[in-house]
Amino acid sequence: HDGEGYVFEALDNSHALVYWFSFDPAGERRWFFGSGSNDNGVIHFDDMLTTRGARFGGAFDPEDVGVSSWGSLTLELTCDGGTARYASIEPGFGDGQLQIQPLTNLLDCS
Repeated sequence: HDGEGYVFEALDNSHALVYWFSFDPAGERRWFFGSGSNDNGVIHFDDMLTTRGARFGGAFDPEDVGVSSWGSLTLELTCDGGTARYASIEPGFGDGQLQIQPLTNLLDCS
């Protein structure tokens, strides 16, 4: 989707990080993040997290930051793209599947 994307980082052969920049059901910006594990090329992020409440700049107060579990994400990545499957526990998001178009290649892709 326009304005939506993932930053994926493989930490080693079995662990990874992901940041997902997306939107909530009302069209407001939402960011999700998590650490996961690689199971035969399928990366499972069983506890995706999201934050709420903080403001940037001089209005920032760490006491305003709330972190909560959002749901799960599974990535199946190839050199040409991949599939993201998600299941949210937060009302309004549901579950679904998205096709991924890479902007860069994985290190071992030609």
